[in-house]
Amino acid sequence: MRNAHAPDRPLADGGYSTFLGPGAPSVREARDAVRTWLAEYGLHDAVETAELLVSELATNAVLHARSRFRLTLTLCRGVLRCEVADQVRDAPPPGRAGACEDSENGRGLFLVDALSERWGSTLLEDGQGKCVWFELAAVASRAVTTARWQGTTAPDPEVACRSTA
Repeated sequence: MRNAHAPDRPLADGGYSTFLGPGAPSVREARDAVRTWLAEYGLHDAVETAELLVSELATNAVLHARSRFRLTLTLCRGVLRCEVADQVRDAPPPGRAGACEDSENGRGLFLVDALSERWGSTLLEDGQGKCVWFELAAVASRAVTTARWQGTTAPDPEVACRSTA
């Protein structure tokens, strides 16, 4: 899995990316990272949903990929995008995901589908895994241009967008 960004560092465009895992404690670490980063940007209304959905994707990475995974958070024009990339190419099925009524597992993607604005998956460029992502509407509850993240001034979330190049 390729990582163009230093772990545990903000991205130049205002996002955040880190490697976690492969064990179960990394799911809690992923939730903590989401909570901390969203608080820095004043996105308090998105915290609970983003934490829950990242937890589901991170759990899937831990249980199915059994390898470390990369968590990436970006904000662009009021849209929060959360990505979990692991080292297994098997992508989740498109459309509405869910579990059997009697099953104790398999409801994670159903929650992602139900609570996110959009979600999907893509194969990584190097062919060594996949990225499962979701997007949520996110409105800052305070000015974030003065927010600090590890000593770096956070950019305005309405301007900072993930590079598509």
